[in-house]
Amino acid sequence: MANEVIKIITGIGNVLSGKLLTFDLLSSRFQTFDYKLVPKNREITKLFTDYNMSCAAEIKEITAQELKEKLSRNEPIQIIDVREPDEFLERNIGGILIPLGQLEKNLDKIKKDIPSVMVCRSGVRSMRAAKILQKNNFNNIYNLKGGLIKY
Repeated sequence: MANEVIKIITGIGNVLSGKLLTFDLLSSRFQTFDYKLVPKNREITKLFTDYNMSCAAEIKEITAQELKEKLSRNEPIQIIDVREPDEFLERNIGGILIPLGQLEKNLDKIKKDIPSVMVCRSGVRSMRAAKILQKNNFNNIYNLKGGLIKY
C-alpha cells in the first residue's frame, strides 16, 4: 500500500486502481486481478463497527478435569476422537473414532441430545471438528481444552 501511495504522489509507474495484487509465498509469484466498481457501493457512508458480533458462536471448551468429573458421575456424554486410527490405538479414553477428514461423512453418528466432546492430541484438530459441527447445526459440542496431553 505504501508503494501505491508513493506512485500516486510522484506520478510514476502504473497505479493498481481497480486491481488486486497478490503474492503467493510458496511459489514466489505475483498475480493481479481486475475488478469493477459497483456503483451502489458509493452509497455506503460508514463502516460496520460492532465488532462484538460474531458470525459463529464461540466454541465451548471443557477441561480435562471437568470431563473426568462428568465421566465419574456417569453423566450422559459422548466423546468423539478425531485423531487417526493409529493414534487412537496407542491411547484413547473410550470415545468413538471419527477422524477429522471423515467427520462430515459421519454426522449421523454424533448425538444431538447429549453433550459431545471433541478430542485429539493437543486440541487443535478437535477445535476444527467442533467448528465443522457447529456449522452443521450442532449446538451440544465441546472441545477438550489442551487435548489428550492435558487429560
